[in-house]
Formats: sequence, structure tokens, C-alpha cells
Amino acid sequence: MPPIALLTAPKLSTGHRIGLTVLRAYLLIAMILVIVRVVQLALGA
Repeated sequence: MPPIALLTAPKLSTGHRIGLTVLRAYLLIAMILVIVRVVQLALGA
């Protein structure tokens, strides 16, 4: 097995790239909604 320093990044297909982008967007939206809900609860709204 070659050392990790010699390994190159794998080539991502277009489908995988789109899937990862959608996943990142979903996680970002979920985090924003959680933060908004925590702020609402903290302010007693």
C-alpha cells in the first residue's frame, strides 16, 4: 500500500459532485433553521 502522501484525490463524477453539493446545502439549511429555532426559544417568542 502506498504512503498516503503519494495518493491523489479521487476523480468525482458529475453525479457524485451534484449529490455532495445537495447534501452540503441541506446540512447548511438545517443548521440555519436550528439556530433560528434556538434564538426564538431564547427570546421567548
